[in-house]
Amino acid sequence: MSGNDGFNIGGRRIGINTLWNLVGAGLPVLFTLAAVPFVIRGLGAERFGVLLLVWALIGYFGLLDLGLGRALTQMTADRLGAGRERDIPSLIWSGLAIMVSLGALGGLLLASVTGPLVRGLLSVPDLYQQEAVSCLRVVAVGMPLIVVAGGLSAVLAGYQKFPLINGLRIPFSALTNLGQVLVATLLPDLSLVVAVIIVVRVLNACVLLWFCRRLAPFPNAGQLWKRKQAVMLLRFGGWITVSNVIGPLMVYLDRFVIGAMLSMSAVAYYATPHEAVMRLGIVPSSIVGVLFPAFATVLQQDRQRVVRLFNSGMAANLLLLFPLTVFLVGFAEPLLDLWLGADFAVRSAPVLQIMAIGVLLNSVAYVPFALVQAAGRPDLTAKLHLAELIPYLALLMWWTEMWGIVGAALIWLVRAAFDTIVLTMLTRRLLPELGAQARLVWMIVVPCVAILFLLCLDLPVAVELMLMAIGILCGCFLIWMKLLTPEDRLLFWPPRFLKRKAQNQR
Repeated sequence: MSGNDGFNIGGRRIGINTLWNLVGAGLPVLFTLAAVPFVIRGLGAERFGVLLLVWALIGYFGLLDLGLGRALTQMTADRLGAGRERDIPSLIWSGLAIMVSLGALGGLLLASVTGPLVRGLLSVPDLYQQEAVSCLRVVAVGMPLIVVAGGLSAVLAGYQKFPLINGLRIPFSALTNLGQVLVATLLPDLSLVVAVIIVVRVLNACVLLWFCRRLAPFPNAGQLWKRKQAVMLLRFGGWITVSNVIGPLMVYLDRFVIGAMLSMSAVAYYATPHEAVMRLGIVPSSIVGVLFPAFATVLQQDRQRVVRLFNSGMAANLLLLFPLTVFLVGFAEPLLDLWLGADFAVRSAPVLQIMAIGVLLNSVAYVPFALVQAAGRPDLTAKLHLAELIPYLALLMWWTEMWGIVGAALIWLVRAAFDTIVLTMLTRRLLPELGAQARLVWMIVVPCVAILFLLCLDLPVAVELMLMAIGILCGCFLIWMKLLTPEDRLLFWPPRFLKRKAQNQR
């Protein structure tokens, strides 16, 4: 390992960073859920509908970074691992300069089309069109800092500063939601609510900038912009953008096909369990968010350690998600009945079961996906998505016509399995040391998935409960014993327990 003690990528640090990511992703969701009723009450349903569109636009314009955020994380971590810290400041500020420019261009574009966008594409009611135009212009003004804030967080991720990233994300999320509630209650003006969102985003970007400058001070004027590094960032980020565009498209394409081929009610029966089960993605996202820069660093130092990180990531994903998936598949119909009523339960339970299995398989794909990109080959993941798009659409239409929403769910699961298999093969090609470990992962995943498919059958309740218990115990035991080293298993124990154990051994 590198002698840089300040850059700790040990197992316990990986675990702590992952926990920070989970909390940093989960708490803002809770803040938003708590704030929404008050905002609706203050603004009214129609104004709130416009606000939802603005939220969606702010999220969509995150694509304006052209994958440069991910590129900055990978290249910062790569240079830290290679001991080339002197290259980092010019790399970072070259990337951020591009992101500011892209944000400014996006803001100008948005400002120039606000009128047609509001009156045409978004179909905003006449009464609220002027407010909506004002909202979008506020967003356009703040667009450069909205885009660059993502790049600044990406730089901190490259330095493994996840407690700092999430320690800032949580209070700023709380401040955003509190500000929206106060303005919606006291001054129910849509443009003021959006202005609060943008002002908090700008403050967040300023704080992130301050921390980034401490880690990587501004270089000399002659080093502030390097064409070679800018080209590398754009090339890497371009392939990331392909995945960022096509990946979500394939996730949500199915509901448009169902709406066109079946009915809007079929979309509701399909999309509702789909949206619910996709929330499980917060677990693998939080894990690989930490593993991605760790992979990029360790690949420069110790390739055998990459194998251990790979196993740890796989084990963490499966240990957290497999019991949840067993629970969802086994109790799909009762859970839907409790949540949405008997009609939804009967129609949507098979979709929930199939999607839950697909999400588990997809979570396995997250780790090799991150490793391939951390190795500097985002073109491979982008080409995979490009190759999948047309066949997936064709099969989706065919299976939907044959089996309805169950067919759409099945082809989604098949695509998730195909992704996982191909990405695992790519990691073995890039890192031959992973060959045995990749086979071991599949030796564990296949029986786990087989148990889940058995739970989809109409079994007696006693048999189903016994199968669930046996599946969880045996699956978790295999994951614990085969994917984790004895040292990794110790990471699951509290530090105080380990200290007492060490004292007793002495």
